[in-house]
Amino acid sequence: MKLNTKISSQPRKVRKKLYNLPHHKRLKVMVAPLTKEAREKYGVKRMPIRKGDTVIIRKGRFKGVVGKVIELIPEKFKIYVEGATLRRAGGSIAYYPIYPWNVAIVELDLSDPKRKEILERRRGVVKVEEALSETSGSSEVISE
Repeated sequence: MKLNTKISSQPRKVRKKLYNLPHHKRLKVMVAPLTKEAREKYGVKRMPIRKGDTVIIRKGRFKGVVGKVIELIPEKFKIYVEGATLRRAGGSIAYYPIYPWNVAIVELDLSDPKRKEILERRRGVVKVEEALSETSGSSEVISE
């Protein structure tokens, strides 16, 4: 039974919508699941992938390779991972493009404070320090 009449389930329409997405929405679609260990550590199931995240490739030619994300290519929905490389005929090394849904995030790059906020929001946890300061501040006012 179809729950939402505005969203199509036909593959051709889904693909058309995906390939015609604007740039800012393409990055939101480029999401990867976290490994079981990372899920327990961070408390979320999946996150948008970013440069600097450590991932493990789960499918394809480079299955099992662990490396950092070098570059995101939103135009093609692909990423470059540190260990997934090919040697060209001329001898140069080229990164092999991989779909983000074929990798799992092992460790998030939390150097960006905005990403920490996103993680906290997605986890659904109120910052403990703020909650403690609010409760301790109100108890002091009541005791005086």
